[in-house]
Order: sequence, then structure tokens, then C-alpha cells
Amino acid sequence: MRYASVRPRLDPILPTVEKPGRYVGLERNVVRKDLRAAAVTVALAFPDTYEIGMSHTGLKILYEIVNRRRAFACERTYAPWVDLESRMRERKIPLFTVESFSPVADFDVLGFSLQSELNYSNIPNMLDLARIPVWQRERTDSDPIVLGGGPCTANPEPVADFFDAFLVGDAEEALPRFLDALAGARAAGLSRRDVLGRLAALDGIYVPSFYDVTYREDGRILAITRNDSRAPERARRTWVPYLKPEYYPDRPMVPSVEIVQDRLGLEVMRGCTQGCRFCQAGYWYRPVRELDPADVVSMTKTFIAESGWSEVGLLSLSTADYSQIEPLVRCLAPQLSERRVSISLPSLRAEAFSVGLADAVSEVRKSGFTFAPETGSDRLRRVINKTFTNADMIQAADVAFARGWDLIKVYTMIGLPTETKEDLDELVTLVEGILAQGRRHGRKEVNVSIGPFVPKSWTPFQWAPFDGVDLLEKKLGYLKDRFRRVRGARMKWHEPREAEIECVLSRGDRRVARILHTAWVSGVKFDGWSEHFRYDLWNRAFETEGISKSEWLRAYDVDEVLPWDVLDASITKRFLKVELVKAKKEMRTEDCKWGHCYACGVPGNGEDTVLATSLPGTLPTLDASVSCAEDPAAYREVAKGAAYRQKAMPDLPSAVRGPSPAVGPFARHRITFEKAGDARFLSHRNTMDVLERAIRAAGLPARYTQGFNPHMKLSMGPALALGLESRHEVFDVEGVSSFGPDAARAISEKLPPGLSVSDVRELASTEPALSRAVKSARYAVRLESADQVGRASEAIANGWREAVPALRAISLDEDARGGQLTFEVNLDQSAGETSTPKKVLEKLLSIPPEAQATLSITREATVLG
Repeated sequence: MRYASVRPRLDPILPTVEKPGRYVGLERNVVRKDLRAAAVTVALAFPDTYEIGMSHTGLKILYEIVNRRRAFACERTYAPWVDLESRMRERKIPLFTVESFSPVADFDVLGFSLQSELNYSNIPNMLDLARIPVWQRERTDSDPIVLGGGPCTANPEPVADFFDAFLVGDAEEALPRFLDALAGARAAGLSRRDVLGRLAALDGIYVPSFYDVTYREDGRILAITRNDSRAPERARRTWVPYLKPEYYPDRPMVPSVEIVQDRLGLEVMRGCTQGCRFCQAGYWYRPVRELDPADVVSMTKTFIAESGWSEVGLLSLSTADYSQIEPLVRCLAPQLSERRVSISLPSLRAEAFSVGLADAVSEVRKSGFTFAPETGSDRLRRVINKTFTNADMIQAADVAFARGWDLIKVYTMIGLPTETKEDLDELVTLVEGILAQGRRHGRKEVNVSIGPFVPKSWTPFQWAPFDGVDLLEKKLGYLKDRFRRVRGARMKWHEPREAEIECVLSRGDRRVARILHTAWVSGVKFDGWSEHFRYDLWNRAFETEGISKSEWLRAYDVDEVLPWDVLDASITKRFLKVELVKAKKEMRTEDCKWGHCYACGVPGNGEDTVLATSLPGTLPTLDASVSCAEDPAAYREVAKGAAYRQKAMPDLPSAVRGPSPAVGPFARHRITFEKAGDARFLSHRNTMDVLERAIRAAGLPARYTQGFNPHMKLSMGPALALGLESRHEVFDVEGVSSFGPDAARAISEKLPPGLSVSDVRELASTEPALSRAVKSARYAVRLESADQVGRASEAIANGWREAVPALRAISLDEDARGGQLTFEVNLDQSAGETSTPKKVLEKLLSIPPEAQATLSITREATVLG
């Protein structure tokens, strides 16, 4: 039966794997629909672990957009970690979604979010695990349409043979159009080829099988031609003209398992016109579009109140360039700090740094401050079109240290075009200068993170060669030796071998799919995880396929056909060629958002920059006589575009700080809750985080520690082992005032399935702290075999006190299905030896820990004195 849940087959193995909570849909505000009633079903797939996939804001937006349509149903799937995958293959369990545990192969669309080339090896792995043919050419009408989207579609060719289609560009409006067209095509009974033909006619859709690639004898591409007239000559990137509040979920999905970016993420700006010549995203996501600041304020307050997160990230490629960033942060920071919520901003450039912005961001939390100079050399920074200098950054670091930051993080690259040994020395000098400022303020830590430069499509450096593993390792060795002598500096780096494979996957053509497939068959997967990256298997795959890596590591000729020429990103080659010339001459290209139009190609498509304060403007035009001459001055702008703006103060709600809570007696509360069902897969730490978020979301007046990293004054009871249920858990939390009579209901409403609060009691001043009040715990264990029942009966009859001194009582109730073993364990260290239920079962019944994973163990009560 279609959409038949695989959960019954998963249940025996979930307790045996690492972090089982990531596989069971333990989020708040998750959407569950009747899949059989939907016209089109979509499984959104992230080819990495849950913790990384759930950190991605874009996937959550698409999940919400699809599910808002009554006719559509959308669920999620992630790459299972190696332990679960192994057990799934052993038991022939297919890849499933976390909402309904339905096989992914039953869905109409399987949509992969392509965020990193080093995730590519997980794509054939997930397709195979889902029992969907890995190669597009082998799929039939009964298979899902395999769709790819995300920034890696800037060059989809290395994985093109695995996909039926790609959504190229922004998906907020293009994906619903795609699904509408698919629903119509399916209703019309069209064949798979004709379904793809209808989809190929849509803006932003690229169907690789409708194009043929031919090669020259030297391995370079001769031509890319259509084989089906329903496809455009080049698939055009699509984008939304405005960032709209309705793109965002009304109630954000809140995970219960810790994720990499465990915070509220709100995209305030899309696109960047700084023109950094190495940065693919800066060109790919043009034009710049900003979310209105009034919407940012309103949405932030609503989402924080609903989710209970303690941090909000104002997201973009460079949030400091958001035109209203200072007034926005000045407005948000006081209101959020009252709720002990901090603001995080992605990498701030030194030139955009201001004392006011630093003050606002640091009102709640001061973690490491991040700069991305990309190189330590002012000369090389001119090559890549980064405008600030080392002096600017040292001054900005001085401000950061003075305002309380103890750590500066510096992100930089090696292997950029024209790089010399002197440029490497400049990086060391820059870090020494930052440390000198830190010592003036009694602080002295700088973390330097170094990554090899990888040339990317749709940038002026798309034609540049990769520096090579040997040369990059020599440069790293030189820097390691230099930084070893710099007190206070810690150097981290990305491996050149991983960067080399990333380069192949970034700039390759369709032949790379064969190499990728061969590597996957030999065991390659999770390449983004250093401990799983297998350079030897990749090299063997190149040898097996008889293709040299140098095909895609070399310098490309500026006039040769590139793999991504099948796409129209609106950024013209003419513009990129001029930028390459300007790079060699260390010439500046200004940010066109505020001034001149350099005719990159984007405004010519009828779209343009949309800042938070909209002003009328005219689109730029390009003089027909302009050509890509060697002299960049020939590439002149002839009109000022709508991006020519003046900064204006937005009409934002005023930020009024409430009075500080009075110092005096505080209310202590003891809260009792249950943990059942899938919530048993939450660790003690996860449970504590979930409870803290629920108290925040409920709006209760909790008390926090002082300082720059405030924490809720919450004390958990004895830890409950992963996989155990409980009918009676306790924790204490302080409040600046009483939580009131409705606190239990208010907290429960903000908890995920399986967790519920049964009682909130205000403690008298004379009652002891929870750590002193806990005396013991009672457990019930379901024994399913006659052997286990027999061993339990024998242990009870033959001196259980001597075997486990921590036991206070034990009993066995036998029944037709086995029996229930009940025992009480001492938890009070002052009263003697303590123990855990797992130790009791191991000592008393000789059941090893791994065999206990499938037992039903419940804490019936936490006994307080």
C-alpha cells in the first residue's frame, strides 16, 4: 500500500542507534497531512544529517509554502547516519520521511536541497536507500520526479544525470508553479517524458535530459545543444522580486534535538552587490532584496514568543550591508534583551562595524566576534575587490575588545589568484596586530581559520586554476610554523585534499557523475565530515573511469564552453571577463547598491535592487558600443540604476526598555512532568533545552544568571537515561515572581509530543534544593521472555541486597506475556551506594547494556524527601 509506514520495522532498531530523536519528527509546529488525499506529495530531502538540515532556513520556508496549499502535502527526510543506514539495509527498510515514516519512493516529488558539493556523494546513497533508480535514464513513470535546488544549481552538471529536473534560483514562487504543472500533467495522464516537457517550459526549471553535451578530442566541451524543443536554449535563473513576510512560517518549526544552528534564523536580505570576485553567492543571488524592517521587528517578536529560542540570527550574505541595520538592531536589542534573547549577525566587515551596532549586539551575549578578511594582504584584497584594509580591521578589533569580546575569529583563504609568500606573511602580521590591541584590554585570543580557495562558476575567478594539493599543503605548513610562534593565536584549517574534490564537483561537467557514482559504490559518503572523507577512494574512482582530475582543476580558457553555460544566470560573461581584468590590475568595482551600475546583466532582466525603504528609480541601460576590451575603462556605465539610493530612517516601533526587576525574594518552583513515547529518545541535555524554551515561549517570568551569557536558573532532577520513559520527572526553576496557576498548561502547550507538565508548585523558602530532596527512584521493567522472568525470580529469592546494595525494594508480577519487574534504587549519596536501572539489570539479571536497548523501562516515580 502506498505511504505505508515503516515505523513498526524501525522500532526495534531506533533504541540501538546514536541520537534516535533525529529520526522521529520530534519538532513543535510540524505539519502532518493525509498523504493519500493530496494531489501532489513532496519529500524535501537534505543530503546530510538532521542537525545540519534542520539548521537551514530555506528548507523550512519551502516546507511551509508547500503545506499551505491544501492540495499539496510536504514532508522531510535527511541522510541517516551510518549506524542507522547499516541497520536499515540489513532489514531492507527504505528511506523514510520523519513525519509519517512513509517510504520516500512513494512521493510524487523528491526534492534535494543542494547546499554543498561535498554532500553530493550522499545523493546516490539516499536514492539507492530509497529504492529509486540512481540514474535518471533508468526511472519509469512510477518513480518520483527527482528535483534539485539550492545554490549548487549554479553548476548542476556534475550530478545532472541523477536528477530529472533542477529548480534554478529562488523557489518561493517557482516551486508552487512547478507542483501545479506537475499536478496538471499527472491528471492528464502524460508520460514521464511529456511531464518533464511541460515542466521544462517553466521559468527557472532545467531538465538535463533535454540537452546533449558533446566533447572535443582534448576533453573540453564542444557544444551544449537541446534535443527537445520544449526546453529553452538556456535555462534561466528565476528570482522573487521582493522578500515577503508571507514566505515565512506563521509558527516556526522548533526541533527538540540539538542542531548546528540552534536559533531562530530570519533572512533580512537576499543578494549582495559588494562584488567580491571569489564569491559565487554574491553574483548568483543578485539582485539585492531587503525585508522591510517593520516586518523584521514584528516577525522576530512573534517567532521568538512562539518558539522560545534564546537567540535570533539576522541572516544574509552580509547583514552589515542591510540598509537599515543600525536602527533595526537599536530597536530590537533592548526589546529582546528583556527576554534574555541575543542577536547574532553573520560575519561583519570591518568597514561596516560601528560602536552603536556592537553595543546593541552585545547587550545579552558576547561570543567570539567574527571577521572575514579573506586574506591578510591589502594588495590581494584589492585583487578580490575587498575594500577594507588591515588598519581598518585592527581598529575594529580594538572596538570589539574594548566592548567586552575576548575572542576574535578570523576567516581567510589561501590559494587565491596572484597570491605570493609576502601575502601569507601579511596574514601573520595582521593577527599580531589584532593581538596587540587585545593585550591593551587584557584579552589576547585570535582564532585563525584557513580554507583553500576553490574557483566557482558565475564569478570572475571561474576561469582560475585550483592551486593544487601539494602547493596548498606547503603554504599551510609555512603558516603553521609562523603561527606556532605567535602567542595567543590558534590556527585551524580545511584540508586541501577535500578542497580539491570540491573543486572537481564545483566546476565539473556531466562526466563527473560517473566518477561520483564509482566513488559512492566503493564506499564514499559524508564527504563533508573529515572523519569520513576518503581521498584514496576518490583517486581510485578517477583511475577506474580513466579521467584525470586535472580536467577540472586547470585554468579554463575565457572563450571555451563552460559546463554551466547551459544556464542563464543573468550575470554576463562580458561583465565577468572585465572583472577578471580589473582583478589583475587591482581595480575597484564599487557596490552598485548605492551608486553606479556596472551592467552585470541582472537589471537588464527587468528586476532590480529592492531596499527596505523603497524609492522610485529607472533601470540602467548598457551602451551597445561597450565591449570587453583589455582596458576596463571601456566597460563604462551609462546610467544610474534604481540601486542608487539614499539611506533613510525607517518608521520602526520605538524601543522602550522596561524597568529592571526589583531585587528581593524570588519564587522557586518545582515542576513535575512526564516523558513518554518518542520523547524517550531525547537526551537529558535535549530535555533541559526543550523545557527552557517552553518556559520562555510560555512567557513565564523566569530568573536568569548575570553576565554576558545569561542562563535560566533551572535545576534538573536525576538524569533519565536515553530510551527510558518516565511518569514522574522533576526540575526546579526560579522566577522573579510567581508563575501563577496556569503555568502547567502554558508550559505543556509549548512542549513537543511526549512531554507534558502535570504540576507546577511554588516552593516554601524552607524547602530544600532539589539536589538534596531527591532520595530514590522507582522503575518498572517489562520482561518479555521466560528466561528473563526466571532470572528475575531467582535473583529476588537469592539475596538481591548483596548483589546490588543500592536497591531498596524489588518485586516481580508475572503474567501471560512475561512479567513486570519493579524496583527502587537509592539516589541519595549520603545514604549509601547509588545505582541506575541499567546497572541493576546487568548485575541482577545479566542483561548487557546493548540487549537492554529494546526493553521497555519506565521511571514510575522520583521519590523526594
